[in-house]
Amino acid sequence: MGHLPSSQVSRVPSSRSAVLFRDGLAAPDVAASLLCSQLLETRDVIDAPTLSVALTAAESARRAGRLVVFALDYEAGRLLEPKLQAGAESDKNPVGGARVPVGHVWIFAKADWLTQSEADAWLASSDPAVYAGCLRGRPLLDEKTYAEKLQGIREAIADGEVYQVNLTFPMDLTIFGDPARVFMNLARAQPTAYAAYIDMPEYQALSLSPELFFSVQGDRITVRPMKGTAPRLADPVADRVQADSLRASEKNRAENLMIVDLLRNDLGRVAIPGSIRVDTLFEIEAYPTVHQMTSTVSASLRVTGLEDLIRGLFPCGSVTGAPKVAAMKKIEAWECSPRGLYTGTIGWALGEHIQANVAIRTILLDPPLGNTPTKRTGVLGVGSGIVWDSVASDEYAECLLKSEFLLKPDPGFTLFETLRLELPPDALLDTLPLVEIYPDVRRHKLRLASSSQALGFAFDASAFEKSLWAVKREIRQKLGANDRTRQYRVRVDLSHGGDLKTSWAPLPPLAGRVPLIWSDIRLVGENPLLRHKTSARQFYDAAIELAMAQQAFDSLFCNEYGEVCEGARSNVFVREGNRLLTPPVRCGLLPGVLRGALLDSGEASEAILSIADIKAASREGRLRVGNALRGLMPATLK
Repeated sequence: MGHLPSSQVSRVPSSRSAVLFRDGLAAPDVAASLLCSQLLETRDVIDAPTLSVALTAAESARRAGRLVVFALDYEAGRLLEPKLQAGAESDKNPVGGARVPVGHVWIFAKADWLTQSEADAWLASSDPAVYAGCLRGRPLLDEKTYAEKLQGIREAIADGEVYQVNLTFPMDLTIFGDPARVFMNLARAQPTAYAAYIDMPEYQALSLSPELFFSVQGDRITVRPMKGTAPRLADPVADRVQADSLRASEKNRAENLMIVDLLRNDLGRVAIPGSIRVDTLFEIEAYPTVHQMTSTVSASLRVTGLEDLIRGLFPCGSVTGAPKVAAMKKIEAWECSPRGLYTGTIGWALGEHIQANVAIRTILLDPPLGNTPTKRTGVLGVGSGIVWDSVASDEYAECLLKSEFLLKPDPGFTLFETLRLELPPDALLDTLPLVEIYPDVRRHKLRLASSSQALGFAFDASAFEKSLWAVKREIRQKLGANDRTRQYRVRVDLSHGGDLKTSWAPLPPLAGRVPLIWSDIRLVGENPLLRHKTSARQFYDAAIELAMAQQAFDSLFCNEYGEVCEGARSNVFVREGNRLLTPPVRCGLLPGVLRGALLDSGEASEAILSIADIKAASREGRLRVGNALRGLMPATLK
């Protein structure tokens, strides 16, 4: 058997040992994106001594004219504070286990400045796959538990222990397609100046951060904390009002000012006394899903070494709270797991220029499992600043809003449903409900809604139903006086933006046992796109064409383990006594509408099926295939 085309596989590309910093706000013809390649040296941070060694090596390399890249977890900041070091060194290093790095420094020989189009060409060159994107993340902290933690912070604020604490939690997520292309699509959909893609042998991260931690040019340093969020609105007038409301919000201004004061205090550790100034306060920056409030502070440096800057400033106060150390203690006590790279920093240093982001809106991918193509899972952190008058439901909603950027890019395909239309006699044409004309419409609508939610498609159930009524009317108008066709195949495609397109054709009857052949393509069971009915189905269409060329109804697929999955346009069943057996979704298949109905009724149950099972069922007349268009049909292998 062959292999699934790249457009259908969540591939695991080999690492290029490179890092790209993409400036999506620069003019198109300005080479403002930095590609770091030709890796010379790697330093991992596992404790306070190795952090010092790594930063010293980084500064030496910078002074020698080398390009330095660093990625520090939030927990690396606790290594810089004696009162927090013990917790930092235990979080990621369980007793008896390997010590997991909380930071990395990479030294590169080559720096290339690229335009946005050149940067995207480099990203797209790693894999020819067209389809790449994210599925909706799953919060690892429920709202009830979040509210309990928030209340604990409010009590600490009431007791005068802290003024503000940044409370965060992780979300599990899945990506499909090449990670480099996922990053490119996200960066195009939500351009920011401080995005970064790390592609190292055992470390892949996609950061779409809009927040500058610090930028150093010579002896001048600039910080731009981001604190204050409001969702974007579709109506332009209402959206402008939303931005103005954020700018005027006393709560958000107070939080922002608190962090500005904290960063001014941090800058005092590295700046010339009297040189710190607030350049702007309470500016509103608009991104595709949110408005953000930012302020800008600058100063003249008295120390310019990378280690001095990290020790004086890290982690950024906008992701801790105030007072900083007290807030970090509360974070250690109240958060459910280490933050990892989220709210840490990704930065670069070259010559007299150092720039680092605050690693928010940042995906850290899990290592791929094995050498076979598979889906990629990862984690995304989300959070918000908690003050005395914070409302748990509002803050939790804000956290989830901050993950919406994952679903902003159009993945390049449509979702679709193919329904059976049974045209009633003319006398009943305008009196029957939709479910009498489209027998499985409820299940089709639920599946389309579920896939839309998972993939970030805009779906209006009412518009979907209206499109089906319109098809019914169109068919009736086009029927000739003597046309007795009563069954039709209706396809409804849904675009990422929510547009619906319909097509239809007569559904000719099939007689007897339908013949089947085997496809030589191996599906990848963990490919998340197989669970959704998408137009990214070139290999399905090719398999149907091959079957028809051999006078067969369908081609059957197996996965990489030799387990039977599905047909190109049908689910597979084997009759055992008075019940039907069908492969589980985890084998790699579309959960068909007919399949779902049979499972719900108890007529079918899930079981792993082998090629031998299918062959035996075919010989003994127990093989079935089916879909919502055709129902359950007896089948035989050719």
